[in-house]
Amino acid sequence: MPDQPTFLEDIILDLEKKKVDWKNTTLVFPNKRAGLFFRKYLAQHLKETSLSPKVYSLEEFVLHFSDSVQADQLSLIFDLFEVYRKINPRAESFDRFYYWGEMLLKDFEDIDQHLVDPRQIFRGVKDQKELEENFRFLDPEHIKVIQSFWSSFLPKASDQQIQFLRLWEVLYQVYQEFRDKLKGRNEGYKGMLYREVLSFLDLKVKVWEKGDLVFAGFNALTKVEEELIKYFVREKKARLYWDYDDYYLNGELQEAGTYLRKYKADLHLGKSFSEQPLDNFLKTSKEFKSIGVPLRIGQAKVTGKLLTEEEGLNDERTVVVLADEGMLFPVLNSVPPSVQDINVTMGFPLKHTPLYSLLQALLELQQNLRPGKDGKTYFYYRHVLSLLRHPYIIEAYSEEVKAIGDKIEKYNKVYVGSDWLQEYHTFFGEIFVVVDEKTLPAYVEGILVKIVDQDTDSLEKEYIHHFLRQLRRLSDLVIGREVKLEMSIFLKLFRQIMQSLRLPFSGEPLRGLQIMGILETRNLDFENVIILSMNEGSWPQENRSSSFIPYNIRKAFELPTYDQQESIYAYLFYRLMQRSKRVWFMYNTEEDFNLKGEISRYVRQLELESGYQVEHQLLTLPVNIVPPQPITIKKTEEVMAGLSRYTTSTENTKRLTPSALNIYLDCRLKFYFRYIINLYEPEEVKEEIDPGSFGNILHLTMELLYGNFTEEKGHNHVTKEDIGELRKQLPEIVAHAFRKHYGLISDQDFKFEGRNIIARSIIMKFANAILDKDTVYAPFDVIGLEAGEREGFALELPVDLKTTVALKGIIDRVDLKDGVVRVIDYKTGRDEKKAEDLASLFDRDDKKRNKAAMQVLYYALMFHRGYPEMDYPIMPGIFNSRELFSDEFDVKIKMVNEKGRYSQVWDARPLLQEFESELSGLLREIFDPSVDFDQTEDVKKCRWCPYKGICHRG
Repeated sequence: MPDQPTFLEDIILDLEKKKVDWKNTTLVFPNKRAGLFFRKYLAQHLKETSLSPKVYSLEEFVLHFSDSVQADQLSLIFDLFEVYRKINPRAESFDRFYYWGEMLLKDFEDIDQHLVDPRQIFRGVKDQKELEENFRFLDPEHIKVIQSFWSSFLPKASDQQIQFLRLWEVLYQVYQEFRDKLKGRNEGYKGMLYREVLSFLDLKVKVWEKGDLVFAGFNALTKVEEELIKYFVREKKARLYWDYDDYYLNGELQEAGTYLRKYKADLHLGKSFSEQPLDNFLKTSKEFKSIGVPLRIGQAKVTGKLLTEEEGLNDERTVVVLADEGMLFPVLNSVPPSVQDINVTMGFPLKHTPLYSLLQALLELQQNLRPGKDGKTYFYYRHVLSLLRHPYIIEAYSEEVKAIGDKIEKYNKVYVGSDWLQEYHTFFGEIFVVVDEKTLPAYVEGILVKIVDQDTDSLEKEYIHHFLRQLRRLSDLVIGREVKLEMSIFLKLFRQIMQSLRLPFSGEPLRGLQIMGILETRNLDFENVIILSMNEGSWPQENRSSSFIPYNIRKAFELPTYDQQESIYAYLFYRLMQRSKRVWFMYNTEEDFNLKGEISRYVRQLELESGYQVEHQLLTLPVNIVPPQPITIKKTEEVMAGLSRYTTSTENTKRLTPSALNIYLDCRLKFYFRYIINLYEPEEVKEEIDPGSFGNILHLTMELLYGNFTEEKGHNHVTKEDIGELRKQLPEIVAHAFRKHYGLISDQDFKFEGRNIIARSIIMKFANAILDKDTVYAPFDVIGLEAGEREGFALELPVDLKTTVALKGIIDRVDLKDGVVRVIDYKTGRDEKKAEDLASLFDRDDKKRNKAAMQVLYYALMFHRGYPEMDYPIMPGIFNSRELFSDEFDVKIKMVNEKGRYSQVWDARPLLQEFESELSGLLREIFDPSVDFDQTEDVKKCRWCPYKGICHRG
């Protein structure tokens, strides 16, 4: 044994002195973990081979006297619901019952664990006389407490109190019938079985096995546990070993010793307390350090650093205690490679695992699927991508997932067909199917089994297997019970169960670094203790318990309240300290949900009352606030090479568009990002119409409307009667435009919902207004629709002797009537038709620069160059939404004439030479190596810029 034995080793030494026969000895501990460590220490201590003693947890020990079995939580809630529904036929659905069913089951557990008379506690009060007489069996202090509660119902209860009374008065009946139902199947919940064992214990243990019986390490016993242990102390001379220290046992103000002082004063239990001083807490030299670290991940990283740099922290003498169980995976990922053995012992909430997010994604997928008119099933794209991009799936199917994601975003698929998804991999055929409440468990299990078969981490495999056992249990209950659940209700229930499910980790062998939750540390001693999340609100935890039994009634009947919870957490804290030598308290300095960014009061109390010094350290993340620096890109050889692809001197020449030129005039740096280094905006699925999509769909609608009136089809003459027929086709044409925009095949139905319904209505209104103007203007000939480079609308302009720039554009419509060519552009924004002069169209400092006029004159120049044989007047025109619905609407743009007034541009040809000169000047600037790509000085332009994050603007 070491110089300072642990609590469990002390027991071994004492029993050795008493010369117990180990093979005929039975030891009972609060939990299994203490028993495992006891066996380990005993094996190390024994010098001769011996049969091992029997070692139980208290639960195992008590229940082995029972003829009934303990039912699982889920089964119990189903049973409770059936009983409640029988008493109250108008009971809510099972998914709504589930939450408060858990709460009621916990109340029944407390009633039985503390031997409370259920008839008395569930007694209601109708008048003052009942209030005075009903609770005479209580002591005066408790009568006062309970009367303070019920007196508020008198003389007349409020509506809310009346509802409480109605429920309160049936709870005794629910309690009795629930227990009867379980008894009929030889089942029960733990408190019920403990109470039954106590009631006939004499019959069960008349002939106790020869040998010693030992209870060790208990604190905060329930009433039934206390009576059971007292029975064995009285009748079977059982030995008791208490795990405590005089520091908090004898200090009346120390809440850690609250229960122990009560047991020491007890007639039967008090004799078992040691007469020798137990002062390990103050006698053992200790070092305490507190480290404040921002965020969870910060604590995990500091823990990894401690394990690397500090001596002697890599073996079973060290425990990492997680006051916040959600810290487990960050800690495991931070443990250095030098720590070869790790043993995890704790109950871990499923909701903190990657498995939970996968299950959530599967449920969301099923909850939001849609049947199509074509008989196929469609899934919402967000749920599809969320599921496919989950680490468990993307790791094994990265190429397929990328291909699906790219296609969904490229074609803006809001709803994705199951048959299309299944083409990418057979496994996706198992995921993207329709299930119901009966087949959902098997569906989830099939997917998880496939994932486990992959090269999954062993810890992840463990908790997936734990969950699968729970899932099979749920499946058996749903199929085997009379509780009928619709799919929507079953999904809600499934979600509730997942949120409350805890996965038990109980690692062996008992070597290496120990990682535990708070409760798992009971009876175990470590030289080195590292506690994470040592925050106020985490240890001790804030009171979050829910109960149907009000606080005053609980207090009067001596049921657990948060006061006792405080004592339990204080005991666990000081007990862990008493034999330790080095302790690190880590806490999160950031405030979080239900968590204050300050260290626990226990550490403050330790420092103020014990005489020990706590070395405090605060780790902060340095934040350097640097003002945004201007960004300027010099035109190096590499940059000029990027520009050269827009010239005729290179193969695979690209062409600049009027949109590109307008971007350059707005911001040279934005042009560089977009057109030189190809820093494109990420493609996203747009569920609702944004301005860009709205304009695209209107353009598509007008192209499809006039699509049959082209020279290629030999019929490009449009009459008023033709437009009347086109108007009849408009609803289907608009639907076709939506399908085409969202990448749907021609026979696939587009579902108009939400804002898309409004968008369709507005597009119909716009298209009808354009048709109204066309009817007035008809007849005319269509020369081109959405005409671009293929139709000859392209341009080359030299900027110097060596460089010729390639330009292009897509003209929405070109038509001809009475010897006049109209070059038409559709604009759905707030575009104007007026411009001061041609120079203003290229003036980046002019806040009223007319981009639309510049664009349509650019198209006029392209047409003039591309079709020199058509020497007609060229009228640049804009169908702009601002004026489209006015009776005075005129398609022509306006410019200031020599008299200083705005006049309509009937023919652009006289303006084109000057326009070309301005355009050439702009191109010379773009290709001038001495002109840098810099940021705009007008910060308002940055508000909607996709690159504002790079520039730290907007």
